Amino acid sequence: MDITFESFAKLIYRLSHPPQARSRENRTFTPADIFTSWLNHLDRPLPPGSGKHVLRILFPHEGCRRRYGMKEMKLACELERILRIKGLSRWDSAGSPGGGSGCLGLEVQRVCKERTTSRVSSLTLAEIDLRLDQLASYSPFSQLEVPPCDPPSQTDILSHLFRDSNLSSYASGLLIQIILQDIRPFLDPLPKLALRNATSLLRMKSTHGPPQLDLLSAMRAWDPRMADMFVDGKGDLDWCADMAEAMRSWDGEEPLSLDECVFAGPVIGVNVQIPKCLKGRSVEAVLDSFCRKRYGPAVGTIWAETKYDGYRMQIHVEVKSDNDIRITIFSKSKRNATIDRIHTHSIILAALGLPIHHALPQHPRLRSVILEAEVIPYNEGHRQGGRGPGIEEFWWLGSAGVTGGEENGDPHAEGPLDPNRHLCLAFFDILHLDGHSLLTEDYERRRQLLESVLQPIEGFASLAERTAIDLGVGRSVALQALQVVFDKCNETRCEGLVIKAGRSSYMDPRWRWVKLKKDYIPNLGDCIDLVLLGAGWDPDRARGLRVDTSVLTTFYIGVLTNHEKVKSRLESPHFEILFPVSYGLDRDALEMVNSKIRLGSWRTKPYDKDDPFKRRLIGLSWTYRMPRGIKTPSILFEKPLCAEIMGAGFLKLPSSQLYELRFPRLQKIFDPSERSYADALTSTALIAAAHQSLGYSSGTVNPHPSPQDDSIRALWRSASAKTLTDITEFPTPSPERPSPRRMQSAPQLPTFKPSPRTPSPRSRQPQESSPIFGLPSAHQLANALTTDTTSFQQRSFVSPESEDVECAMPFGSVTQTLNGLKRLGSPIAATPPKAAKHQHSPLRPTSHVFTPPLTSPVLGPKPSLQLAASGSPSRSILRNLEVNSNLRNAPRSASKALSLRSRIRIALQGGR
Repeated sequence: MDITFESFAKLIYRLSHPPQARSRENRTFTPADIFTSWLNHLDRPLPPGSGKHVLRILFPHEGCRRRYGMKEMKLACELERILRIKGLSRWDSAGSPGGGSGCLGLEVQRVCKERTTSRVSSLTLAEIDLRLDQLASYSPFSQLEVPPCDPPSQTDILSHLFRDSNLSSYASGLLIQIILQDIRPFLDPLPKLALRNATSLLRMKSTHGPPQLDLLSAMRAWDPRMADMFVDGKGDLDWCADMAEAMRSWDGEEPLSLDECVFAGPVIGVNVQIPKCLKGRSVEAVLDSFCRKRYGPAVGTIWAETKYDGYRMQIHVEVKSDNDIRITIFSKSKRNATIDRIHTHSIILAALGLPIHHALPQHPRLRSVILEAEVIPYNEGHRQGGRGPGIEEFWWLGSAGVTGGEENGDPHAEGPLDPNRHLCLAFFDILHLDGHSLLTEDYERRRQLLESVLQPIEGFASLAERTAIDLGVGRSVALQALQVVFDKCNETRCEGLVIKAGRSSYMDPRWRWVKLKKDYIPNLGDCIDLVLLGAGWDPDRARGLRVDTSVLTTFYIGVLTNHEKVKSRLESPHFEILFPVSYGLDRDALEMVNSKIRLGSWRTKPYDKDDPFKRRLIGLSWTYRMPRGIKTPSILFEKPLCAEIMGAGFLKLPSSQLYELRFPRLQKIFDPSERSYADALTSTALIAAAHQSLGYSSGTVNPHPSPQDDSIRALWRSASAKTLTDITEFPTPSPERPSPRRMQSAPQLPTFKPSPRTPSPRSRQPQESSPIFGLPSAHQLANALTTDTTSFQQRSFVSPESEDVECAMPFGSVTQTLNGLKRLGSPIAATPPKAAKHQHSPLRPTSHVFTPPLTSPVLGPKPSLQLAASGSPSRSILRNLEVNSNLRNAPRSASKALSLRSRIRIALQGGR
């Protein structure tokens, strides 16, 4: 009898809510026990293909058979039209009423509870599997053995599954997550709390979730022979299920044994399951993995094998009886990449001594072989950074032709393709040779066979470098030897090392492979300070932490691109968002960050992805550019923060001169009182740090140089620029286009640079400042114009208390200045130059007082200003100085104060 999908949904519910033991003496039910109990209650006999259907739907992420090309947003829009439900497109919104789970399936379950009827759905797993194959046939990334002929449209398929099948709300939500290939929200649901917020969720331990059922345990429960074949080198779920079904007696006949059906070991054309490596957190921990074995034989010798930075390939080569050569390549994700890696076929044949062209004479030395290799880019000419021939960085793989569909290489590559750049294969293991399995052979024997089969070709095919370390000479000597090899690996900019025991088999549970990389070790990876611009919610990280959308789990890292112009006050800060980072902070640190954001210690603005003009972001004092393909954040910080990021080397961004960190991890977020975002790396410094890490020997030039703007605009800027920021109308203008408000507030005047003033902190006399907005007085301004008028560069007046604070010196027309005073209600005091005291504006910090004690050419007895009399800027400056001095000396009526207009008229008439 067919298995219904409603029965399968009950299994998922039992796995997520395991029954508790009635007493402490009774053992708890494991996921394998629950799955076995569910199988025993199924009606027999089961139809053919039931095991394959159950495992495909129970583990939707396993294998590469089905890809639907649907993410949450696209599927939510389709379901809104089919089910006539509104609001599903905001499935990840924290403010949705009653929602906030961050799971589209749970949101559909919550909304559809009121629509549930008493009629039970009869939809079976076989029909579900067929409909999913039809839905996956529309994606070019699906790898179906036999694509369905003339499938219905995607809308018709979804309508049949969710509207016409009468599934329950729980089953409908589960089916949505199966299409999204992630049923973790149903297998590991959020904890039930009376008050669910970021603090309560993060203070819980993530290990409180129920134990999960793994693929191998499910195979053993269904048919032990299926699990045996999977471990024996047949890593394809469908292949193992079909063979187990063929060995089962459906008509009452005796079942066949495993040896009678299949050969032991791998099969050509069926991918071999790749063993998972342990992570070496230190060199000492790596040795502990091989030395501290209480039981079992001694390791003897371990091998430190170089790990190259490329794409892993599992290569199956078979020479048939008619001398036809068949090549099958699988990627690390078990995807059939034979066509994608077509540019490596000739290298494989040449390295094995097989003819590249079918018309050449055939003298094969082997019949079948399974190899493992890493494809990397190689340059026979000069590499970037003044380096000679050798292996290039990871991002050059596209330019070298790693993808067969790109005839011209990487579409993001800038400039013409380098003819000296091509692909290179680094072979490191052999799993099968001429019909014999090598999975049970030890590593040293497999390496000897690999060296005998392979013919190295310089620049095209090579064997992975390795170093032997004898553990019998003592732990301290072995530790020192491994440290030397690891240091050499880091100096040559390799990705890392893979430590293998010489006596270990391919999937030996006693001595597993250990991966040692510098970013695994604290304080050893590439660690830099970058700018933190925003925060958001990431489904993968949130489901690992078992939190909902109220917790900000992902942070957006950027870099300042116009540092020089910001320093000169010519533009507002413009940032380039480089990458998001979701890992690095533990639960306690993440809870503290969320608390500061929620309580307003770090002020933010919401980022509304549904608003194309981002009107809610109006008021940011900085602009940004976000590359395509990055999920939008939830909030942006009003004042960017400085963050410490660590990663595994640098990766160049496509169509850009900037770099990002590979596998970034967030180490610390600095409070503005600890470290400002101005202390983070700029775009120029980031490129220099990346080049240094990559080993570039030649100096690099800033790819985005800021042209020097020798203009007096930087000197006559608004003095309140430090505290009053311009409100940009759109947050994402082009970095080459400065803020229009800032451009309009700067007059087009020539620039100058006064001679430097030697500070004397101890013996300074009290300096004078203008009572108008803390501006320099007329004496200061005039003397500044008398000094070095031919250099035409900028100068900033610095206070005696803070020599490193840069302040811009404002200038404008008399009408603008007086109108600003009238709006703020500030009287114009007539203070003599020598009697002037420190009068600070409430809009400016105390340390921003202008200090140079200068004499005015208008008010002083002996003017020393010598400017070109015919120059309009000089006349404008002198005229404004005279008007300001006349305003100070303008008489006031004893009975009635003069109006502002009258005072201006008297001042323009010379104070009469």
